Amino acid sequence: MTWNHRIVCDTTAPTAERTFALAEVYYNGNGLPHAYCEPFTHGDSLFEVSELVARLQLATGKPVLYWPQDFDLSREATTTPNAREIIS
Repeated sequence: MTWNHRIVCDTTAPTAERTFALAEVYYNGNGLPHAYCEPFTHGDSLFEVSELVARLQLATGKPVLYWPQDFDLSREATTTPNAREIIS
């Protein structure tokens, strides 16, 4: 069995709810895709996914952030909109 990353659009979802997802796709012995994993990211269009891939590529050229030493864990720092609460 082989696999790679591919963009997958689930056409069983209603048209208005369809997204384009970046996921691991697995292939059978004939080289045909037969399964994919839960996507690790997705977008509302192919363009949006392409933009995300470009941002991910830029991230590989930046220093690694180590948890928790590289993060500001003060309560004041957690006011960023849409940021996940990471302080217990």
